[in-house]
Amino acid sequence: GGRSAEYLDVQNESGIAKVFQEIVVRVSRDRDELVRQLAARLARLAVEAGEGSSASDDRPTNWPGQIQRGTHVRCVGTSLGAGAVRDVGVVKDRRASDGAYMINFPEHDKWWGSPSDIVIDSDAELVRPGAVVTVKAGVTPKHDWGNAKPGFRGYVVMVDYDGSVAVQFGFSPDGLPGDGLWHTQLSELVAIDPNESRRAHRANKWPGPFQIGDAVRVKLSLQEPSTGWGSVRRGSIGYVRARKPNGVYTCDFPEMDGAKFRERDIEIEAIANRVRPGKQVKVRAGVEPGYGWGCATASSIGVVVKIDHDASPVVVRFGTQLWKGRPHELEVVAGLR
Repeated sequence: GGRSAEYLDVQNESGIAKVFQEIVVRVSRDRDELVRQLAARLARLAVEAGEGSSASDDRPTNWPGQIQRGTHVRCVGTSLGAGAVRDVGVVKDRRASDGAYMINFPEHDKWWGSPSDIVIDSDAELVRPGAVVTVKAGVTPKHDWGNAKPGFRGYVVMVDYDGSVAVQFGFSPDGLPGDGLWHTQLSELVAIDPNESRRAHRANKWPGPFQIGDAVRVKLSLQEPSTGWGSVRRGSIGYVRARKPNGVYTCDFPEMDGAKFRERDIEIEAIANRVRPGKQVKVRAGVEPGYGWGCATASSIGVVVKIDHDASPVVVRFGTQLWKGRPHELEVVAGLR
């Protein structure tokens, strides 16, 4: 190529070192982003293949008791001794000979614990992809706050095999779904109701009717959005990811990530907005599921396991089997969680 000055605007060795340092940081950041995108794509392919797998292995098991593969547990046993893991992790396996569980933690993989030393963490169980969350009151994140603040509302994009969590707070409205993710651990988060949290969580509250993580539908009456259609169509349902100061919302739909709409173009899909991890649901009356009935029937009641960042598919556990559907095909069962 041409002269080096055309590519490196520096005049001395310290300037060159600084440029190379910036390049290393950029390459590292891009590499991490590629890894996150690859993990998300692999998870999507696994779901499409019918395995219902996420970064944390949630293939159904039928072990004795409530603890199953993918359950979020914490250590409580007094017999663990000094230096033992005392955090929230994800159950991976069970040893039939003594009933001990293998658990992956953020700082310790493949740890074995006896049934008496672990319990299901009820808060962490609800922290799964698709959940709207906030940092627990009084908690200082182990990896620092970064761009987040106490009381911020976000939604979970991924829970890794070891209980590490990626949360979308809307930091990068023009980026890819993985851009601007905030990373933390299961033990630091609590799931919140996306409707009730409008009043309680104001730290990153946006003006207007929509908040991050809301399930929205493109209005059926919409003629032509000022921002263009892209691959999205009337009636499409997705999640709100970010909002620009000019009032344009960035939303992720099954048909397209990063679609731009104004307030007048979209509306809250109230029933789908209630369909979140841990909720007991059934197929809406009169609906023919797009992925087929599979293990579900019209009267089946199951529990939502996870939802992709673009609101589809929704993975539901019916008994010991996993089923996938779309949020508008489901409704929360009245009187149940």
